[in-house]
Amino acid sequence: MMAERLRAADTAAKILNAAETEKRKITNDDVLQVLWLWRFRKNGARVDVMPEGTTTISCDRLGVQRKIGEETNIASQETVHYPQMLRLFSRWLKDNRPAGMEFDFPFTSMSINGECAARRHRDKANMGPTVGPRTTRARR
Repeated sequence: MMAERLRAADTAAKILNAAETEKRKITNDDVLQVLWLWRFRKNGARVDVMPEGTTTISCDRLGVQRKIGEETNIASQETVHYPQMLRLFSRWLKDNRPAGMEFDFPFTSMSINGECAARRHRDKANMGPTVGPRTTRARR
């Protein structure tokens, strides 16, 4: 898992550098290229977003998360070890704002789901609006 994640993070860094050099936006294809390389963690705790009939989903959180059993916020392990992933996805969101969003969208974390689109939901700890594409695509 670590080797695949390192490869995805390295690709994300190269894409970010190329976009900066070429003065271009981060595209959907850029993000998909990195997501195909990323290895997701299996999670059985997010029952509120799982499609019917499943017991786990493949997902990771980037950014800040609440430390389990405490009132403390910490950077997720994925953010600490693979910060390029958060940078790429943040830049993609800024470069590809949803229709009607004319401002930068402030956020503290993002959830990335693999192999499924989460059911529309609002997490209990959310303090503001949620933004994101809801797409599914078969894994190669």
